[in-house]
Amino acid sequence: MNSQELMKSIIQRVATGPDLSKNIDFEEARDGMQAILRGEIDDVQSAIFLIALRMKRETMEENEGILAAILTESNKQEVDVGTFGGFRRPIQWLQSFHSNFVIFTAFISRVRFAHGGSWFG
Repeated sequence: MNSQELMKSIIQRVATGPDLSKNIDFEEARDGMQAILRGEIDDVQSAIFLIALRMKRETMEENEGILAAILTESNKQEVDVGTFGGFRRPIQWLQSFHSNFVIFTAFISRVRFAHGGSWFG
């Protein structure tokens, strides 16, 4: 199944309203988001996918699939946070921080970067 067919199948299940929508599994969420991040899905379908997931109240499995796609498609960088007041400050909370905000922020950053830094094109 190619990316367009996969996205059509996903949208048909998740964009039917909050009461009739079906959940998608980890692999479908991951593959759908990877197709979006690679530019294989047009902007309208990408928006429908993300808005429909949010309106139906996405599951943890769907969020984990989207996060996996973002991590796979993103350029990972190691950052040394240095010292603070002479003490090294571990940021362990950052390593375990897992929420919709992180997914949304990463996606918006990726979209903004893909469009040359402009929010509108």
